[in-house]
Amino acid sequence: MDLLPSLSVFLRVTETGSFSRAADSLGMTRSMVTRRIQALEEDLGTKLFFRSTRKVTLSSEGMELLVRARDLLAKTNALYVELRDQAGKPLFGSIRIASSVIIGWVFLQKVVQEFLDANPGVTIELVTEDQPIKMVDEGIDLAFKVGNRLPDSSVAKKIGVVQNYFCASPEFLKKSRKISRPSDLEKVNFLVNTYLGSSIQLVGPEGKKATVNVRGRFISRNTFINCRSCLRGDGVAMLPAEFAQNYIDKGELVRVLPEWEGEEYGFYALYPDRALSRPARAFLELTVKRMEELSGHVYGLVRQDDQSEPRY
Repeated sequence: MDLLPSLSVFLRVTETGSFSRAADSLGMTRSMVTRRIQALEEDLGTKLFFRSTRKVTLSSEGMELLVRARDLLAKTNALYVELRDQAGKPLFGSIRIASSVIIGWVFLQKVVQEFLDANPGVTIELVTEDQPIKMVDEGIDLAFKVGNRLPDSSVAKKIGVVQNYFCASPEFLKKSRKISRPSDLEKVNFLVNTYLGSSIQLVGPEGKKATVNVRGRFISRNTFINCRSCLRGDGVAMLPAEFAQNYIDKGELVRVLPEWEGEEYGFYALYPDRALSRPARAFLELTVKRMEELSGHVYGLVRQDDQSEPRY
């Protein structure tokens, strides 16, 4: 079913109060209008109109749909007009973008720089915080988040994935008890990242799954800090795979439980439940394109550039 055309027919029936008058105004036959409404009712599994020989009356479900359909079609029309009027014109305006510190450093700053170079009329503020952000209250146009717990108040578009390794320094492993199975992670000092939580899902050989509740004497919401503590030999940490691999290749970290990985997290673009501005929409399109070039692995740039942590 073509939803938007069907909703347009539905709105015209409610406005005219008649299938026949709606058909005349739309240049359709009455039977075509009837079929559209019947298909919409069948798809929704509810009756939208009460019909009599003299008039058509909305059901309670029809009244609810009326409000939302008007809003949806108004937004669709506004977007169409904006795209039609602005097509080919230079982008102009500002975008406020939010992400965690590590995502801002590893990935987003490069996309921002590329976007600004190509669009001199746009200003971008990149807000990097390892705290939950209230997008509407803080005026955020776009946010980028790693994790599988998403806010209900935003539209979420999955644009990538993050694989996770368990790592420790060689020095820590020399003095630590043996770690040979997932439950052993509960018995060692774990560098907990509260951004991801202390209840960790693991995926092992042949898709086998396990859950552990880790704890430790040092807790942080920042992946950089946890990684630095791990390199110092303070404990076991769960780190993004590509990020950790640099240190594994140098012998500074060792994979713990190499047959097991942490749960794969999604990498999401979040935006308020409203139409994006042209600059924000264009930035999201560029971000999606760059993620596709990395096969969806947001930390892939770390492996390409062999970057070290930022200096504060």
